[in-house]
Amino acid sequence: MSVQSPFLRLREMWRLALILLMFLGTGAVLRSYELGVATSPRVDFSSFPPVVREWAGEDVSITASMRDSFKAGSFLFRTYRNPTISTEVSLFLVYFPSQKIGETIHSPKNCLPGSGWVPVQSGQIRISPGQLDQFEVNRYVFARGTERQLVLYWYEAHGRSLASEYKVKYRLVLDSLSMGRSDGALIRVSTPIKNTETDEQAQARLLRFLGELLPVSRRYIPQ
Repeated sequence: MSVQSPFLRLREMWRLALILLMFLGTGAVLRSYELGVATSPRVDFSSFPPVVREWAGEDVSITASMRDSFKAGSFLFRTYRNPTISTEVSLFLVYFPSQKIGETIHSPKNCLPGSGWVPVQSGQIRISPGQLDQFEVNRYVFARGTERQLVLYWYEAHGRSLASEYKVKYRLVLDSLSMGRSDGALIRVSTPIKNTETDEQAQARLLRFLGELLPVSRRYIPQ
């Protein structure tokens, strides 16, 4: 039976204390902005192009409970298809002009399990779709029965792309204090993993789509 050293226990205690202070600080700052915050002008998702290069999109309806959870923000949920690729790609964008207590961006890793999907792989990877600079995203493989799907998601705010929810909350506190802004966005893309393909092939499909999507989507998220 292994015994944890006092040093390791102390380090874990400091880590938990830091996380707790981060959440308390976020709550305090968000509460101070209950009346709203100033944001940069933005274009509404209603004008988001239905066709992105060779990808044609079709809006997807969402449940009433999901709509209620995003009522404070704007969202776009579409399935895109490419005539040269047999498998579709789903896109979900949500933007909150301000994030208050109870009105913050929800992590997809908490939403999908409620739909019957179970995470079987999780981690973070660095991607550079198209000619864009590298950034880090969350990578999940979910399963439901014999179905599998690959999900990539991250958060964007004020010109930054972040995968870590802790970093997002930390930056939210700093930006609220220094810029008077608590707006932010979530970008999630997913695609089924066919029985005849590898996870890497499904990921290549998502990266191909993102390389053409991101120059467009970033026009709709204030920098």
